[in-house]
Amino acid sequence: MLEECCDLLYVSLLMETDSLKKLLIQITDRSGDFDSEGFVETLKELDAYFEKHKDSFSPKMKHYLENRGYIKALAHLEDPKNKC
Repeated sequence: MLEECCDLLYVSLLMETDSLKKLLIQITDRSGDFDSEGFVETLKELDAYFEKHKDSFSPKMKHYLENRGYIKALAHLEDPKNKC
């Protein structure tokens, strides 16, 4: 029972991390196809995500997101040992 609970928590955490990563990739994408409406919408989604989960972030990640350091936040998410 405890193992199942831990597994569900782990899967939930992975899904949340994946959601954050997708938003950060969208907001930092420099592929050339700039869509201002899509950018603003993604920014709103990222702000809402941050407000919902801000108590669960590490201090460093919280700092990056509060200060809109999205490239650094993405780098930290991909490698937490990375000294941005």
